[in-house]
Amino acid sequence: MALFLAYDPGYTLNFSEHVFPVRKYELIAAELIKRGVVGERDFLKPDPATDEQLLLAHTPEFLERLRRYAGTNPMAALHELEAPCYPETLVAKRFMTGGSILVTEKAIEAKGCGVNIGGGFHHAEADRGGGFCFLNDIVISIRVAQKKGFIRRALVIDTDVHQGNGTASIVLDDTTIRLLDIHQRDNYPTKVPAELNIGLEDGCGDREYIEGLKAGIEKVIGEHGPFDLIHYVAGADPWKDDKLGGLKLSMDGFRARDRLLIVTAKKLSVPLIVTLAGGYAQRTADTVNIHAQMVEEMIAVYGKK
Repeated sequence: MALFLAYDPGYTLNFSEHVFPVRKYELIAAELIKRGVVGERDFLKPDPATDEQLLLAHTPEFLERLRRYAGTNPMAALHELEAPCYPETLVAKRFMTGGSILVTEKAIEAKGCGVNIGGGFHHAEADRGGGFCFLNDIVISIRVAQKKGFIRRALVIDTDVHQGNGTASIVLDDTTIRLLDIHQRDNYPTKVPAELNIGLEDGCGDREYIEGLKAGIEKVIGEHGPFDLIHYVAGADPWKDDKLGGLKLSMDGFRARDRLLIVTAKKLSVPLIVTLAGGYAQRTADTVNIHAQMVEEMIAVYGKK
C-alpha cells in the first residue's frame, strides 16, 4: 500500500478579499514540507481535467456558461458561484479536478490512499455551481475511474459542515455512487436527499460527531454495500472557530475522524481518496493544521509512494 499526494502551484486561486482562504493549498503543501512529512518531489503534478472528463458530471450548457464568465465578465459569476470566475480561476479548478482524477487512479492501482491537496467541490451541480464550487471533482473522478473499468461502485463520505448538495443532486439516481453526508443541519445550503443525511445540531462537539459518523458509516455500508472505493470529503469547517460553521470539533476530533475513515477503508480493503472541501477558520493556520495532520495520519498508515 502507498499514499499518493497531488498538488500544483496552479491550484492557488486569484480572488482577494474573499472569505475563502485562497492561499490555503500552497500553505498546506508548504506546511507538510516544513514538518518533514513530504518533500517537494513527493507531490504528483496533475494535468487539468479535459472537457470530456468534465462532461461526466456537468452539462455542456453549464461548461459554456463558465467559459463565458471567464471570458467576458468574471464578476457576473458572483450571483451563481459566490466567487468571481476569472480565466485563471477556471484553470485552477480544472487543475484541482485533474488532481482528484490522478490520485484516484493511483490509489486504485496501488490499493492505497490518494490525497488531493485541493478539490472537494461538493456544491457544484450538473448544471450550475454554487458555494465557491465550479466543478464537482468528486463525481468526475469517480466516473472517470468507472468509465475506465477500474471500479464499479463508490461510497462518498462527506464530512464538511455544509451538505454536499451538488454531489447529492448529481448522483441522486445513480445507484453506483452512494452518499453519506454528515453536516450542520441549520446551515447552508438547502438540503438535497441522499442515502444518508446526518444533520447535526448547532454546537455539536467531538463525541456526538464521531458517534454519529460511525453509526452512519455502519448503516450505509450495511444497506448499500459493497463498495470498491471510498471518497472522503474532509472539510475542515466543523472546526470550533470556523467563520461559516457552527459545530465545535477540536483538533483531536478531526484526528479521530481521519482515523475512523482509515479504519473503515482498511476493513473493507478498498482504496481511500481524500479531497479537502471547505475550511474558513478565524486563523487560516488552524485550517492548514487540520489538513496537515490528516495527511500525517494517512502517511502513518499507508506510507509514501
